[in-house]
Amino acid sequence: MKPKWYNSKAIIRVWALLILLSVIIFFAGLQGMLGSLFPPMDFLRFISANRLSAFVRAIIIYTSKRVTIDLLLVGLGIWGMYVAVKRGLYSVLTVLKPSNRNDIVGNVYEKIRLTRGPKIAVLSDAAGITAILNGLKKYTSNIDALILPTDNNIRSTLTALAGTKSLNKLFGYRFEKTGLEGFNFGDLYIKAMKDVTGDISSALKESANVFSLAGGIYPLVLSPIKTEFKTTAGRRVLAEETLIKEDLKVSSVRLGSAPCKVNEKALAIIKQADAVIIGPGSFYASILPSLLIKGVPEAIFASRGLKIFIVNLMTKKYEPAKPTVSGQIRTLLEYAGEPVLDVAVVNTSAVPEDILVRYRKYHSESIVIDEEKLLDLEVIVSRRNMIKITEDGSLRHDPQSLGRALIKIISI
Repeated sequence: MKPKWYNSKAIIRVWALLILLSVIIFFAGLQGMLGSLFPPMDFLRFISANRLSAFVRAIIIYTSKRVTIDLLLVGLGIWGMYVAVKRGLYSVLTVLKPSNRNDIVGNVYEKIRLTRGPKIAVLSDAAGITAILNGLKKYTSNIDALILPTDNNIRSTLTALAGTKSLNKLFGYRFEKTGLEGFNFGDLYIKAMKDVTGDISSALKESANVFSLAGGIYPLVLSPIKTEFKTTAGRRVLAEETLIKEDLKVSSVRLGSAPCKVNEKALAIIKQADAVIIGPGSFYASILPSLLIKGVPEAIFASRGLKIFIVNLMTKKYEPAKPTVSGQIRTLLEYAGEPVLDVAVVNTSAVPEDILVRYRKYHSESIVIDEEKLLDLEVIVSRRNMIKITEDGSLRHDPQSLGRALIKIISI
């Protein structure tokens, strides 16, 4: 504790000195203003009208020269006190931060630190959102997950932002030996919250309050959307499960003919974000359909933030053969119709051969980094080591590595 205190003590002294200096400047300016506006007056000067007129003119000229400077001093003093108090408090909390996270001061410190993090909007789905949210929420609490409002997406996002193992188990719990046998608690909760609040947007907002989430969840659309896949054989398929079950290959995807209502709140979040992250997630079933929603690509393009695409580690069995990073980037840009990418994040960690063999059995392939074709794209490619192999042998993005990589990119 002692080294930590002495390393930060000088910083605290600087902020204390700035507060004192700001107070002096403020009162110097205030005194100057009051002295200019109410100078000592001689009553005899007011006997003559001519003298009164001359005196008033002199006061106006004198005040215009002095008050402007004094106003600047007052404003500078107020600004200095504000900055010094704000930064000084943060420095004190940094010094006092204990190793025990359950401590009150530690919790206050963490909340302040996280609220100072960048505003990040994430467009993903259940397949990839857990890793990205778990990785980012250690650096900022200003995370908004923008999802297609399916039960699976909602359940995964709630679990990831809450970050407790008990909630993960609770949402995954399936009732047994009761009248609710076979039902999943997460699905029942989502259905109940929709009925109570009246719509999915309100349900997610209330859920964020109930579970004290480290961010917000917003649906991209306020009405259900349906996707339609076109296979390489020209067949139209309405369900992703059909593609998998019948071993079909997809060539394109589009939204159904029924109009969908975009969530204006989600568009506003995208535009105001410091970074917009697309993926990881099901490329044809979630990522591309999200970019087909009217207003979403335009909002991403108009956003002041950095646009980042996280390339998946592996493809799904129904996706086109021999996938490449440049091919996925071109496809994404084609569907968006707007230049919605600044950076593409790809994994460079070698995948163990036994894991690749396991995936090949299900016709799933790793995405090749085709260096030469990537040079032709106006997109920066960030190469990172960020894989994680789960206990059941599945390949996933490592949340810690992914979070660090993204924060470094956003902070540049």
